[in-house]
Formats: sequence, C-alpha cells, structure tokens
Amino acid sequence: MFKEIYFVILIIHIFLSVAEFYACSNYTLMKYVDRRAVANVLDHGNVHAISDDFLDSGWYRIQSEAGEDMPTEPPGSFHCGTWYPIWLNGSLPTNIGEEIVGRVCLQSFDDNCSESWTIDIKYCPGNYLVYNLVTSISSSSGYCFGTEASRATVETSSTSVVINTNNPTNGTVDPCNDFNLVQYPNRRAATRILNFGEETAISDDFFDNGWYRVEKSTCEKMPTSAPGPFHCGTWYPIWLNGQLPTAKGEQIRQTMCMQSFTHKCLYSWDVDIKLCDGDYFVYNLTTSTTPLSGYCFGTLEMCAEKGEDESEPPKENSENEKKEQTTGHAIIALIVVLSAVIVILSILLVVYCRRSKRSETNGTGIPFSGKTIKTGNSPPLYKRDPSYANFLSRTCYDNPPQYLSREPSVASIGSVVPDRKLTPV
Repeated sequence: MFKEIYFVILIIHIFLSVAEFYACSNYTLMKYVDRRAVANVLDHGNVHAISDDFLDSGWYRIQSEAGEDMPTEPPGSFHCGTWYPIWLNGSLPTNIGEEIVGRVCLQSFDDNCSESWTIDIKYCPGNYLVYNLVTSISSSSGYCFGTEASRATVETSSTSVVINTNNPTNGTVDPCNDFNLVQYPNRRAATRILNFGEETAISDDFFDNGWYRVEKSTCEKMPTSAPGPFHCGTWYPIWLNGQLPTAKGEQIRQTMCMQSFTHKCLYSWDVDIKLCDGDYFVYNLTTSTTPLSGYCFGTLEMCAEKGEDESEPPKENSENEKKEQTTGHAIIALIVVLSAVIVILSILLVVYCRRSKRSETNGTGIPFSGKTIKTGNSPPLYKRDPSYANFLSRTCYDNPPQYLSREPSVASIGSVVPDRKLTPV
C-alpha cells in the first residue's frame, strides 16, 4: 500500500515540475509593449485605448526597450496607453526560480485601486520575468509594463485627404520603402471562408498599427463591397468602403467598415492608402476594436489558394507557431499525466475497498458483526385466536331483592364488652 502512495506522490511531483517548466518556456509575447509603458499617455482620437478585457489568460513575457517590470505605484489615468492602468501593488520576485502571487490594482479616475485581483509572477532562468495574467474585469483597462516609453506617440498620417506626391514631407519615412508584410495573405481573400475546427480565426484586435503591404500583387486590393460573415478567414471581415488610389504616388484616406452578422458596416474608421511607384499598394492600418475581425485582401479565387511561390510567414509568425505547437504538446503531456494519476488513484481505491471488506469477515465468510438471519426450526409467530365464549346477559331489576335477616351471632355482646351495661332506648 505504501508503494502505491509513494508512486502517486512521485507522479504529482513530476506534474509540478512539468508545470514549472511550462511557465518559463511556454509563454506568449505581450502585444503593444511600447504603448504599455508608464510614460506613454493615451493619444485620444488617434490611437485606440488598450483594452485587456479581451486578453486571453495565460503566461506572458515582455520584451521592450521600456523594460519588463510592472510598475509598483499608480501610473495615473490615461497612462500605459489606456484609460485605466493596471499596476502591481507589491514587489517583484528577485531570485531566479522564485514565483510569487502578486496583487494588481486597476486605477480609476478617483481611486488608485478601485478593483484588484491576484496574478502569478515568476523570475525565470535567463533573468526575465513571466506574468500569469488574467483577463481584466473592466473595458479600456490595460496592464502596465516598463517606465520610459520607447515611442511616446504613434505617428499619424497627414490630415489632407489626397496627397499627390512621391516624396514624403515633414521628414517622415516613405511608407513605400518602410512597411510590414501582411500575415496570412491567402487566408484573407474575400473568397476564403473560415474553416471551423481546422483554422484559427484571424483576429486583428492584436494587430500592430503601421504601414502594410500584401506581397502578392494580384491579391493586394481590398474588396470594396461587403464579403459576408466568416469570409476572409475571420468572423467579421473588414472591407474598404470607397475606392483605391489610381495614380502612382497618390495617397488617399478612405473608410474601413467591419461587417457583422446583421450590418454591413457596424463599425468604421479611416486609414491611409498609397499607390507606390512599383504598382503596389501600402495601407496604414490600425488595430481593430473587435476580436475575431480581420482585414480582407484579394477578391479572386486564386488568392484563397496557397501557391508554390508564396513566401513563408514572417519569422515572428513562425516562432509563434512553434510556440503554439510546443504549448500543445505540453498540454497533451499534462493531460496524459493527469489521466494516469486518476487511473492509479481509482485502482488504489478499489484495492482499499476490497481489503476493508475482507477485514470485516472471517475465514468462513461469516461477518463478525451485524445481525444474523436465523433459519430452520424457529417457532411460528404468536397468533391469538378470537374467543368464542358467549357472555350471558343479566337482567337488572329496578327493585332490590327481599331482605333476609342475618343468622344470630354465636358470640354474645356481653362477652365482647363484659363490664358495659346496655340501656334500652
């Protein structure tokens, strides 16, 4: 019995070791790290506020020039790129391998800690921190990391509606030479329908603001009509409610619409689009305000198919996919370990029950305790027969019977009282 208990303890120890390894090696890189610094004040009207009420719970690591430490003092309203900053009301772990439970506070306009909850923080080998964050309970609130912002504001394009120039003004970088490639271009085609169960829906609510280009020239145009729900590899497609520029060097500002199940343009916002000299478009895209929504590119059937000459996803995407695969393997391993522990505990419970049952009986199988059922020559239960005696009824008279005088007594009164004389009345 002791061997089985020791084996269960060993399994639990292995499980805890795997969980510790999981925290430091399987994490997600935090989004918008530059905007989460304490010194970064929200730019109203130009930048969407960070809102971690859509953040997936899990372990996160911060990689930013502003630093990875969560502030331990209230940053102030509208700091950290959000309305209501979330800060650590305590201290961070300082020893490698140390894991603590810290309390975080949500700062409102009139209270430094209007809401609070706990998170796990671990100092991993390699001198970096990982945070086991949970979804915020309030919209327009976000976790803070770092002190000085690497860039205090996000650059916005010119306020003019149409710009016909090949040379950027005000010393800014030409977006035709400085852009990012759109990820998953083949899945963003208007003809591509989300394949439930096999694909993860594109969600551009974690999309970094900036200039983007679709590498495949035949699939770089945004659709100018509503594609329909579940198209473009997402739940809520984002399409262009306007026209693309037609002259080289032309930069225009157009309206983007997010299509829902019931509205073709439930939400809308403006973006800049430029037609570069190489006959390709660049889009100054901003973060979507809705989860499971994504920008659409390409209207042809061929855009939904992955060609042989299609480039591989960016390195960051490959690393994320590897981390997702590693995370999946770790989760499967944890499930197997837990299943084994449950099976072992069930077996131990059955063995224990059988031994307990045997201890209650002797060698002949007769229980030591408990009531025994007698069989054989037991006397029958007593049963009373009804009486058949007839009671005779008596006749009662209203007059008493005739008085009969009593026989004279043998003893004389004088013998009883010898000295007393009776006097007649």
